[in-house]
Amino acid sequence: VEVSLPAAPTEVYARLKEVLSSGMDGTFEYVTGGDPNPGDDLRPYKISQPKNFQFIVQGRHNAPQYKGEDGDILDFNIAAPGSGSRPRMFSLGRIPGAVGGGGPNFK
Repeated sequence: VEVSLPAAPTEVYARLKEVLSSGMDGTFEYVTGGDPNPGDDLRPYKISQPKNFQFIVQGRHNAPQYKGEDGDILDFNIAAPGSGSRPRMFSLGRIPGAVGGGGPNFK
């Protein structure tokens, strides 16, 4: 899913990280890159193709039956299209064929 937002990429990144870090309803979490942690800020790399990517974020969503390492992976990148921002979101179910798990791809 890709959307256009009027907010700047730095604001979208901060809000997204805040929501994931808060746990929201106890099923979401912010995921770091491990050790070494490469960080979320892509601006020093000046990526312009295929888009002007500014940030990359990863989270996890836990469903009642699938948690922790079995929880779904949420990937986000945030580009600067000129004005505003363009976040792109992708979800990956960790358990193949997890029908009825109530995860992010449920509805």
